[in-house]
Amino acid sequence: ESSEKTASLNRCIADAATMAALTCIVYHNAKDEESPESEKDAKTPHPKRRWELNKEDFLCGLIVCAGRRHTLGVDDSGCIASSRKGKRTSRQSAFSDWEIVAEDGDTDRVIAETTTTKKTPPQRKTPTSVMGKHGLLPKIDDFALALRPMITMYAILDAVSSLYVQNMSDETVEEASLFLVKRIEEFQKTKSLAELLRKANVTLDSFRILEELQKGMMAA
Repeated sequence: ESSEKTASLNRCIADAATMAALTCIVYHNAKDEESPESEKDAKTPHPKRRWELNKEDFLCGLIVCAGRRHTLGVDDSGCIASSRKGKRTSRQSAFSDWEIVAEDGDTDRVIAETTTTKKTPPQRKTPTSVMGKHGLLPKIDDFALALRPMITMYAILDAVSSLYVQNMSDETVEEASLFLVKRIEEFQKTKSLAELLRKANVTLDSFRILEELQKGMMAA
């Protein structure tokens, strides 16, 4: 019963992670988390805002979500309507459509593998431990494709939090948009998960990341 409750809790964390992070930024970015008073006319995000003080917790939630997505066989953002699939678009809408360079630099191989995967419906994987054979812990790169979308999401949210306040001027919005585009392009160009983690300023160690990933995998 205890394990079932834990799994249920982790499913809720996975499902709520992205929206919790987003609403945290939208409603609490100008507030001092250690003070009940808010700054309605703030020109910049508060240095002690909720996101800044707790972003590792939000990151853990996103990684749990990554684990659940991995087990459920989800490999896109879920935002593309079925009626639009197959139509040519000028810009990729899903994280999985972004160009990813393999560790050996073979971009075509990764794209071919991704394309092949999309030809078949998502298949639910059997939840298993991230522990490898004989209890050996695998490298974090073994789960790079599962982790990359949510690590990128975290990095984007972190960038948004560094800029967003409710009363932004048109000029500030334009500057912020250009900054976000530049950051996203940097994330797209990373050649490995390790490089993405550095670019995203992720401070969690590999063991903790795999631990949170497993929570999502086992809860799916």
